[in-house]
Amino acid sequence: MFKFINRFLNLKKRYFYIFLINFFYFFNKCNFIKKKKIYKKIITKKFENYLLKLIIQKYAK
Repeated sequence: MFKFINRFLNLKKRYFYIFLINFFYFFNKCNFIKKKKIYKKIITKKFENYLLKLIIQKYAK
């Protein structure tokens, strides 16, 4: 399983994606205005969906 994952996602790319997701979650926690919180949550959901689509496309090849 791990060999299969490593073949399609390099270590650098994997850590970069993890860093970006954590960065967006950090923004959610640090935001104290309700309107901005809702907006940031929408952005993180869209970003996560985009990452999942990228990963699925790599597996499909």
